[in-house]
Amino acid sequence: MSLRSVGIGVAAGLAMLAMAPAAHAQDGPYVRVDAGYQHRARASENPETYTDWKNGYAFDVAGGYEAKSHLAVEGEFSLLNNKDKITASPVTGPATGVGDVSLRFFMGNVKYSTPGPVRFYVSGGIGGYKSYLHGISNVIAQSFGFQADGANDGVVFAWQARAGVDVPVAPKVGIIAGYRYLHGGDLLFKGTGFGDLMPNGVKINAVEGGVRVSF
Repeated sequence: MSLRSVGIGVAAGLAMLAMAPAAHAQDGPYVRVDAGYQHRARASENPETYTDWKNGYAFDVAGGYEAKSHLAVEGEFSLLNNKDKITASPVTGPATGVGDVSLRFFMGNVKYSTPGPVRFYVSGGIGGYKSYLHGISNVIAQSFGFQADGANDGVVFAWQARAGVDVPVAPKVGIIAGYRYLHGGDLLFKGTGFGDLMPNGVKINAVEGGVRVSF
């Protein structure tokens, strides 16, 4: 059997699987747990004052309800963390960063999934987030005792968008994988070791995978 014949057979099988009726009811309550790898864009106040981040992790837990129309609503909590790669200031210039930042997002989402056992989905959500600084500085400023700690002032508006695939592995269990974009509004940190800080908003691109369990 030629490789071409094998390829045609695999493609036909996948097409039949995607178009086949669902093996079980998809509607009802569910929980979702996933984790992934994320890249956060530069946080800056101006061209001379900024922080570049190392890629970090993302962890999410959500609970929701899916209707027979394949529309779902859910509430979600996310925890993300990035270590400081480079921090720059007018006094020190750019230098090796120290410390890390954690982000906590609380979101309400709406999701649509295609019918069938292998389901593609898109979703969007709005909510709020908090940012927590843990010893953010660079090696020069830290040697003089300057670093930024603490949470931002208030809860800041945020939104997100997702797209991915949900593949069944058991009657009520699916493995999910997809792409996520998170955007948070501008921040204000009062009274840090560098005074009041006002970095621009959070922009994050992530790839995530996890498990969805229906009830």
